[in-house]
Amino acid sequence: ETTRPMDGNVYVTQNVHEAHHHYLKVVTTDFDNPSINQRYSQRNPNYGRRAYQILQSSQVSYYRNDMVPEAKFTYDLSPIAISFRMTSRRWYDY
Repeated sequence: ETTRPMDGNVYVTQNVHEAHHHYLKVVTTDFDNPSINQRYSQRNPNYGRRAYQILQSSQVSYYRNDMVPEAKFTYDLSPIAISFRMTSRRWYDY
């Protein structure tokens, strides 16, 4: 799933002085679905309206012997957001 790309993944290094570096591109996605918004807005006003899609890539990085390896997470927040709006037509509009 694009909202949880790292769930269930295991990142194991085979040798000393190695560590995984993870790069995460985050894109804001807004949904406008009137039927969902009306149904759930009383319980949770933000239900189903916004999600964050994540594109993930990882690589093993090698360190010199005098350095301590560390896992690294780099986030790149996209300046562009995606917006979906659900519309419908009556069958006789075709």
